[in-house]
Amino acid sequence: MNKVISRIILFAMAIVVFSCKSPQTMLNEGNYTQAMYKSMKKLRKNKTKEKYILVLEEAYQKIDQRDMDRIAFLKREGTPESKVEIADTYKRIKSRQQQIQPLLPLFIDSEGREARFHIIDVDAELIQAKKDAAEFLYQDATRLLNNKDRLSARQAHGNLVKIKRDYFANFKDIDAQINRAYNLGTNKVLFKMVNATGVPLPPQFERDLTNISLTDLNRQWLEYHTTPNNNFFYDYNITVNLKIIDVSPEIKNENTEVVKKEVEDGFDYALDKSGNVMKDTAGNDIKIKKYKTVICVVKEVEQRKVAHIEGTVDYFDNRSKQLVGTFPVAADGIFQHKFASAEGQVDILNGDIRGRMNNQLVPFPSDFELLAQAGNTLRPLVKNIINERKNIVRY
Repeated sequence: MNKVISRIILFAMAIVVFSCKSPQTMLNEGNYTQAMYKSMKKLRKNKTKEKYILVLEEAYQKIDQRDMDRIAFLKREGTPESKVEIADTYKRIKSRQQQIQPLLPLFIDSEGREARFHIIDVDAELIQAKKDAAEFLYQDATRLLNNKDRLSARQAHGNLVKIKRDYFANFKDIDAQINRAYNLGTNKVLFKMVNATGVPLPPQFERDLTNISLTDLNRQWLEYHTTPNNNFFYDYNITVNLKIIDVSPEIKNENTEVVKKEVEDGFDYALDKSGNVMKDTAGNDIKIKKYKTVICVVKEVEQRKVAHIEGTVDYFDNRSKQLVGTFPVAADGIFQHKFASAEGQVDILNGDIRGRMNNQLVPFPSDFELLAQAGNTLRPLVKNIINERKNIVRY
């Protein structure tokens, strides 16, 4: 945690230092893009600031020349992979020109001239470059998908998403291919329950027990299913293996308790050796309180019944055909009810006991009602195990 905090602090400090740099300092350090955009930001507030116009002019020229030289080199190199960089570079040139044009013209009064920016029409080159890049990425994605392995499918997915996002949203059958790549690249996990106890359970109870929503645990390249789909290969099965299902007898425990308390019961006068009533300093008779012991007999009855479910959460790798993890899980459904009756001085009892005197004997819940309660407790425990063990099934 300390390392993470340190990195965050260093990153924040870097942002602060960087934001404090002037456009001229950025230009001198070779950060041409940052110098250009910071100068543009300043000029949007005041177009007459010559120092920013001069920095913008020089930074723009250097970036523009660098990009044009890079395109020329990539075209001479002629590798298939270069088509993507050529298209992205033309996109940068187009974007840069669109951002600077609202500021033009800019005048440098001290030199008596207008700032010079090389604005050219790159639309035809950009359109062709996007077509070439999209075709290359599509063919490369097709090759990767034919490998039929997860990592290749994920690389193909990246290619296809880039086509849709950066070049052509409706290129060929792009959406279908993105879905195909996603499905091939995603680890799919089937969650199910197995009743290995030998105790027959109603189908609805089993359905309720495994009614766990796992969609919030889904991540990119990781998907949990609670209903099997025959169109998918499941990389892993997560199985709740129920091994013990037990319901205790209906128990009624009776307990009788005698509650005693000393309570005030009048008073006597304090007498001196001569038998006279003693006086205090104010001249009043001195009284001595008398106490007596009062009793209340309390009969308490506790009704209790417990359902217990116990098993394991097992991870099975369907590719290697191996059990790769097993984790114990258990939960109880508890019914507990108390009621009381009393004979004697009831007002000496505490509030809890007096409260139970308002209760009475109630029917015991059925076995399945208690098992359902245990199941409600078990489900979040199972989900927590799955959430904490994502590393077993991810990637």
